[in-house]
Amino acid sequence: NIGPWFDVRLFPNPVNPPELVFTAVGRQYEGGPAVSVPFDEFTPNPDVMVRQQGKERWEAISVHPILATTPTSAAFRGVYTVDQSLIGHVDFTIEGEDTAGRRARRAFTINVVDALAREGVLFWGAEPGSHVAIPPLALQADTLLYALKERNGPPIPEGAEGPELIAVKPLGWFLPSDKPLVKEASVYASLPSELPCKESQVGVYRWTGSRWEMCPTVSSGKGLTGSTKNLGAFALMADMMAPRLSDPYPASKDEEVSRRPELSVAVDELGAGVNPSHVSFVIDGTGYLGTYDEASKRVVYTPEKVLAAGEHEVSVVVADNAGNKSTAMSMSFLSAKAISVLSAIAYPNPARTYTTVRYNLSQTADNVRIRFYDVSGARVRTINTGPLPAGVHDTRWNLDNGRGRTIANGVYLYRVEATGADGTRGRA
Repeated sequence: NIGPWFDVRLFPNPVNPPELVFTAVGRQYEGGPAVSVPFDEFTPNPDVMVRQQGKERWEAISVHPILATTPTSAAFRGVYTVDQSLIGHVDFTIEGEDTAGRRARRAFTINVVDALAREGVLFWGAEPGSHVAIPPLALQADTLLYALKERNGPPIPEGAEGPELIAVKPLGWFLPSDKPLVKEASVYASLPSELPCKESQVGVYRWTGSRWEMCPTVSSGKGLTGSTKNLGAFALMADMMAPRLSDPYPASKDEEVSRRPELSVAVDELGAGVNPSHVSFVIDGTGYLGTYDEASKRVVYTPEKVLAAGEHEVSVVVADNAGNKSTAMSMSFLSAKAISVLSAIAYPNPARTYTTVRYNLSQTADNVRIRFYDVSGARVRTINTGPLPAGVHDTRWNLDNGRGRTIANGVYLYRVEATGADGTRGRA
């Protein structure tokens, strides 16, 4: 087919939902991918006819060229206002002819429902075997709802070799999609008689504007039901690829970390999404449930208890919501010895107006606490430093009790206690 054809979109006016904005772009094949047809190739403007259920005659829509955004393409727009007293399906046709005399014709149907927010609605899609069940009080207000076929919506991935997702069945486009629902709606789709994969790999997906995202999906008789708080384009998709793991931390078995390290692995998963209930960290043969951080795209686990000093082996496995399990990623690391205060000394000593305690930390500390006592064992002052790196540090004491009073002359004792990031403590 080297003749022209029309790429068509319909959008409900968000201010006035009964008003449908109609756009069409003329395209053609020239022995390769579709390209936009130059504007002057369509003369005059194409004819657009509409017939709403309950009306006998077709109505013509006034069509105008779109010049501001695409001056070199055959782009047109028009508006049709739905008669709310005749709810049902609306048929559209668009016909045009290029300068070579080749005609293009496009016909399609949309379903229309007048939905009352207090009652909810069971809304059948334009594609067979699909519907959306919207519960009472889920809509923000009474409105018209529209169902369009898949071809009026976003692209659905082809079943090319090695994709993350393959299309199983388009479900159509349910509009308006710009107003979130107050309660979750159910999107039902019957399953085809033949599937290209296991049924567990198939789910209900919604187009977010940039990617297809899986809705929480459960099996319902001979079909699947997905939950969503947003209308839009839906499709049955199959996730054919397990999550891919990379970039582990710690990265090397020679790397020494704390005894309660934050273990993490990067996850590449663009299909059904990571299943948070199937993030497994196995440390020295014992399994633990990790978490998935959506922002960083990493799975993470921090041991609840302090690990023994020495080498540890870790294996990580992640599954997606379609049940695909990743290949196990193994890593090893050295757990550092418990934190210790290697030395501590106070100077000047004897002190007249202040003294400085100098101490050496074996590793990074979350906090260092220095307590001062009199000879009877009563504590006279406590100083907390907050986090400090490994190495030598100085903390000054102005010989006060912390409440503005200078201490009496005499002999005083002090103790330095460091708390490591792993919860271990060292004292001097």
